[in-house]
Amino acid sequence: MAKSEFSETQFVMGFLGEYFHQYRVKYPGRKPPFTLPTTSMEPLTGSDFIIKGLSNLEFYQFKRSELLRTKRGKREIKSGISKDLLPYYRFKVYNHGNIPQFDRLRDIAKCHPRFKTYYCAPKFSTNKEFYDLFWNQKIIENTAIINCNQFNQAGFNPPHFNINDGDQHYIVFNSTDPKGYMCSDLKKFFFTENILKEGSNENYEYASSVELISTLFNMVKETEKIDQNLSLEYSKTPLSKLYYSSAVLMQKYGIITQLKY
Repeated sequence: MAKSEFSETQFVMGFLGEYFHQYRVKYPGRKPPFTLPTTSMEPLTGSDFIIKGLSNLEFYQFKRSELLRTKRGKREIKSGISKDLLPYYRFKVYNHGNIPQFDRLRDIAKCHPRFKTYYCAPKFSTNKEFYDLFWNQKIIENTAIINCNQFNQAGFNPPHFNINDGDQHYIVFNSTDPKGYMCSDLKKFFFTENILKEGSNENYEYASSVELISTLFNMVKETEKIDQNLSLEYSKTPLSKLYYSSAVLMQKYGIITQLKY
């Protein structure tokens, strides 16, 4: 088994930087994506422009992959992963205790049709591969992008599947197959082929964008059991709601929020 030679920060910055560049080239008439990767609790001020024309909110959980070249892992063998999938990549799925990361990604995905939630993991593992793909703007093309709304389907919920069964779960995929698998039980899912096309060309009114942000804030307030006084402090404006919600998701779960127009 080979672990990624590059850091998660390198992968995140490479992916989002490429996304920003490709989006601007593909849609020159639109506002570019605006990412909120902050762990700070300092409020956003004077930035009302970021709400105007908001189409979707995208949420990213970035993972580094492990590469298994010749032998399957014990969990994958038990789950029924075929040798034919080798060489393949995998990453651990976390949903433990006070940090139910997997469940939170599913919660966000089903909260609103304009919320798009993804796991992103590299289909490469060496520094050389990273830099070759970085300089050639091919990181997104070589990333497993998994729409987490798939995990709200019946097959990924009890009695068919239980993420909280006490086992260590993995997401498994190789560099060529358009589908991957959730283990310990063998559950199939599909990748997002072109993330730049996902979204809407509809021109949303300012009020619609405000409603979208309020939906996110209310979900975070409910699931994270926010203190009432703190909730009142950050519910004063759409910007404060957006800032607080994205900061909580980043601090607790490592989930990055991106605004798409």
